[in-house]
Amino acid sequence: MDRLAVVMAAGEGVRMCSQTPKMLHQVCGIAMVEHVMRALDPVCREQIVVVGASHERLSAHYKGRAEFIRQAPDGFGTGWAVKSVASRLRGRQGVALVIPGDKPLIQSETLARLVSEVESGSCAAAVLTARVDNPFGSSRVIREGGTVRAVVDQKDLRADQLGLSEICRSVYAFDVEKLVRALEALEPDGNGDYHLSGVIALLAENGEIVRGVPSLETEEGMGVNDRVQLAEAERLMRARINRRHMLRGVTMIDPERVYIQPDVLIGRDTVIHPDCEIGRGCVIGEGCLLRAGCQIAFSRVGDGCVIGGSLLRNAVVESGVRLEKCVVSGATVEKDRVVEPFTVIRG
Repeated sequence: MDRLAVVMAAGEGVRMCSQTPKMLHQVCGIAMVEHVMRALDPVCREQIVVVGASHERLSAHYKGRAEFIRQAPDGFGTGWAVKSVASRLRGRQGVALVIPGDKPLIQSETLARLVSEVESGSCAAAVLTARVDNPFGSSRVIREGGTVRAVVDQKDLRADQLGLSEICRSVYAFDVEKLVRALEALEPDGNGDYHLSGVIALLAENGEIVRGVPSLETEEGMGVNDRVQLAEAERLMRARINRRHMLRGVTMIDPERVYIQPDVLIGRDTVIHPDCEIGRGCVIGEGCLLRAGCQIAFSRVGDGCVIGGSLLRNAVVESGVRLEKCVVSGATVEKDRVVEPFTVIRG
């Protein structure tokens, strides 16, 4: 049985007010769409990314990582994006996971739960949901007897549905064959847009079971459409990264002022003071002290080092070194060395 993912990345992100394609805007040093692709990796080996006018820039960044297909130009909406890859889905068996590329906080565990619901044979589709205090503006999940019957936009809600607090996070898992058949029957709305949520209603009308799967964390289904939401995603992702390090034995004096990108390894009993920045790929040893203002990128720091307000780039700092207000670029600092303040060491 197949497991494949369709990543919807055709939106240009007009509200970002940027020449950079929306999906390439970064959260904690990694493009939003890459966060999604990373979350998909343990769940779906095959990934199809639906792109729009920015297809060349997106595919250039991730060539060989996924298959990139340009959305057909004569339609609009999430349903149209998936219809654009229907030829790749036809004849397949298994599960298709469909997700927007602007959900950097999504987690692999949540995606796996959606897939498992469909693979169990108990339903034709599963939709990611969340219950929120203020659902205004979000599509609501309409249930009947516990199963999902429809996903309805805010503007289309009846008066008796306005109080519903369960919202749709626009992440779906489908039985591939049933998805393809429903896409063939999907019609545009009054504005000519095709909505993937319409597939849910079509399946339910045909007697198929659709499950709602609550997200593990409310914020992980959050989409990013403007710079305000981008900053919020950055804050939430940074808190998630820092929490993971702290649970593994790292002390942070003020976690809200520590900036760590993904793919960083930090040994236990290391203490990090505020305003430190550690870039992706860095390795920090055990029992280190990083004083305020450190900036470390593409570097390795051994055990028991004291790094105070220093800049490290492509550096190797061996165990027991003390650096205060130094710059080390492309060089190695030997074990147990104490470097005078304001020293510059270049390779």
